[in-house]
Amino acid sequence: MLKNFALTRGDVGNYTITITDGNTPYDISNWYVIFTLKTSYDLPDTDLTFQRIIGPGQHSDPVHGITTLTLHPIDTALLASRIYDYDLVVITDAGDPYTILKGKFDLQYDVNWDHTTSGTAGTAATIP
Repeated sequence: MLKNFALTRGDVGNYTITITDGNTPYDISNWYVIFTLKTSYDLPDTDLTFQRIIGPGQHSDPVHGITTLTLHPIDTALLASRIYDYDLVVITDAGDPYTILKGKFDLQYDVNWDHTTSGTAGTAATIP
């Protein structure tokens, strides 16, 4: 399935993923879900830009096929703003890989100078 996403660089992105066979959810308790971001889909995996692996014990509700992909500010803060290619692959407990989602990931620019440190909402920032 093709699906495009957009996220502002340095923001938090939470994506709930439900893995089903039609209307029946898979039990993904022992599955891996792998999100891979590249500047071009035809690059080798050794040239990936970013990867997040969600494994057994990390799924939101594995019996109902639900996991959450979270992108933290530090994951994208230092990446170039551009359109990336991504895919989402599951590895079943039998070791079989299936690409369940792919498309474009538009990492949009931000104007904040540093998302790598935490701040306090509602307080004034001191600009060096």
